[in-house]
Amino acid sequence: MKKTILLFFIIISLILIPSAYGVAVYGTYTYSSGLYGVGCTVDADCGLCKKCVANNCAYQLDSEDIKDECAITSYNSCLNNYIREGADGFCDGTGICDTGGNTTNVSQGNVCIDGNDAQPSIIKYCAIWADCVTGLTSAERYYVGYIGDGTAVCDVTDWQTSGTYWTARTGYTIDVTEYTFQCSSDVPVIPLDNTTLIAFISYALIFLVIYQKNRLLGNIGFILTSVGLTAYAPDTITIAIGIIILLGSLSNTIFDLLTPKKYSRKY
Repeated sequence: MKKTILLFFIIISLILIPSAYGVAVYGTYTYSSGLYGVGCTVDADCGLCKKCVANNCAYQLDSEDIKDECAITSYNSCLNNYIREGADGFCDGTGICDTGGNTTNVSQGNVCIDGNDAQPSIIKYCAIWADCVTGLTSAERYYVGYIGDGTAVCDVTDWQTSGTYWTARTGYTIDVTEYTFQCSSDVPVIPLDNTTLIAFISYALIFLVIYQKNRLLGNIGFILTSVGLTAYAPDTITIAIGIIILLGSLSNTIFDLLTPKKYSRKY
């Protein structure tokens, strides 16, 4: 009989002790109250970002801060490279204050670095663009920021020098004025004008006359004309003309070597 009475008191104690400290467990939720009793009567009886619903504490929604527990903070992080972020002053729906949700775009030409509206640099940038100008042989490269409208579009406003340059290939200049990483350069530094072309044609004709008298000297002259033409103005047309002259002189030389007796003259 004594054992039965003792067991009864143990069971009663297990039920009453949690209630005496204001804590009870229902299903998967744990609810807290004041010093005594179970559940809650007002929101203040509940913990951080919780509210009293039907005498039980429940999480506040992510659009609520009923007890003014969460503060709007300054922008202290980055949602991405072009949007700054801070706490929005609401709960996050899981019983704590939200650490994000308050966003703003960076200024035009800037980037987000550790929540700051910062100038582009080697640390972070939208792109690296060269300031390509037609007629020049090199272009300075810059770190470029974002346009500032919440998109990943780059903008040259307040761009910052990278200390590096893009340089055209030897003998050429930039042929398109634009902002890009790689400038376009298809124009020779010394373009071939009509006067220069006539001069080289004249040289070719002179060596043609010499060729009739002395094939060796004539072929040497053709080769020099070809090399000089392409070196002076290395564009597509002059290279083509130079190749034609060079091939002609080489074919004449080979032809003479293969048939010296029949076609060669005595010197």
